[in-house]
Amino acid sequence: MCVAATGLGKSLLFEGKAKLVGKGQIVFVICPSKSLERDQMLHAQEKGPEALAIDEDTEKSPKLWEQLRTTAQIVYLSPEMVLSDAFRNKVWKDT
Repeated sequence: MCVAATGLGKSLLFEGKAKLVGKGQIVFVICPSKSLERDQMLHAQEKGPEALAIDEDTEKSPKLWEQLRTTAQIVYLSPEMVLSDAFRNKVWKDT
């Protein structure tokens, strides 16, 4: 867990971890807002890791869930999404 002020490079922790563990492993990042999720996702994608933002606006996309299973390295989520039935069934219970 990391708590730090804006602009101190917290995103480097997530992105660095994703690079170190490589493909086939996922770093989950819980964000307090959708706009932060999307901003962080775009920022990460510019640097290379395959990043996704999953929230109630994007969860209906079958392609998104397929990307999560196959190529995602960093997944940005809202607290509500982590606790949702959709996430539980499609991620935690997916063999």
